[in-house]
Formats: sequence, C-alpha cells, structure tokens
Amino acid sequence: MENIWFRHFVGIIAFFFLFAVIDSSNKLPITSIWLKSIGVYFLFLMMIKSKWYFSLPLFITLIIDQSLKIHYEHLKNNNPTDSTLPSIENIRNYLTVLIYALIVIGFVAYGLRQYKEFGSAFSWIKLLLHYGCKGM
Repeated sequence: MENIWFRHFVGIIAFFFLFAVIDSSNKLPITSIWLKSIGVYFLFLMMIKSKWYFSLPLFITLIIDQSLKIHYEHLKNNNPTDSTLPSIENIRNYLTVLIYALIVIGFVAYGLRQYKEFGSAFSWIKLLLHYGCKGM
C-alpha cells in the first residue's frame, strides 16, 4: 500500500497491540496505553532516521537496559532487601536519558545533513512522516 498515513496508522496500532499484550494485567488506563503507543511510535520513526553510528549504540544501550530490568525484577522478587536494587534503578535512569539522547541527537544530525543537501526543499515533518528515496 502506498498511502503513508495508512502505514503510520498500522504502525501505531501495532505498538498499541504490543503494549496491550505486554501489560496483560491491565494496570494502565486505556488513554495511557494509547499515548505510550503514539510516543514510542514517534521515537521509533526518529530512530530509523538515524545513521548506524547512532543506532548501534542505541541498540546496545537498550539491551543493557532491558537486561538490568529483568535482573532488577528477579532480585526484587527473590531478594527484596538486596542492596544493589537502588543502584540498578539509578543506572537504568541514566540509561533512559542516554537512550532518548541518542534517538534525538541521531535524528537531528541526520536531519541537518538532509537540510544541507536539499536546502529550502527540506522539511522536518516530511523527514519524520514520509519515506522515499532520493533516486525515486
């Protein structure tokens, strides 16, 4: 399908279903799940508009963060008095900041490069919401 808005709609719905499946206990209200889905989708769009030297560290940081999350939950369930719990939480907070920074900086760096190439024909909205190839 060539309709870009339909593709974005499907992307947001896919993230919504992902979050609905992950949070099977339904602890979040529906509006929070929708807002989270839309927010993560736009972060995803920004991430895929980055060069590999931003994406690779991002993926490594995400793997470390999620590994720490699993380890944190394991310790919390099996040894709630473990003294490393606060430090794991603190590290994950820093990793979250790093994740967002890599996404935004990578997107802005790519956008600035596109701006230099296309000049006044460049649009941040088109960069984020459209797809295509220079040769097309």
